[in-house]
Amino acid sequence: MPPQSRNLCHVCHENESKYTCAKCRATVYCSVGCYKRHKESCGCTENPAVIPEERQAVPSSPSDVVGEEETLDDPKQLRSLTSLNWPYVPEESAYPDPLKRDDPRPVQLHQYEAIATSAAVRRAL
Repeated sequence: MPPQSRNLCHVCHENESKYTCAKCRATVYCSVGCYKRHKESCGCTENPAVIPEERQAVPSSPSDVVGEEETLDDPKQLRSLTSLNWPYVPEESAYPDPLKRDDPRPVQLHQYEAIATSAAVRRAL
């Protein structure tokens, strides 16, 4: 299949278009020069469907912000960090790394208890 040919530039009508107007999304042009000519003569306005939601939600005055705070009916309930498993402690792998086999491991609670109740340790002290 041959590659699809692009539309001609709507400004100069000579070259293939590479770009689309960000405001009207209907005009296509081939270069910066054609963009500047289109921008000067453009009567297009921003399409409301194209405007990002963030720009629509920005309040125009500080009084709007106060009104928004009062309309919050059910704010999100915060969860405790323990329910989020924080701080994250990675689980040991099912296949331990053979290079780490001889590395010292931290002493666990039951090992501390065994040392504390050991008769040999008591005799040595």
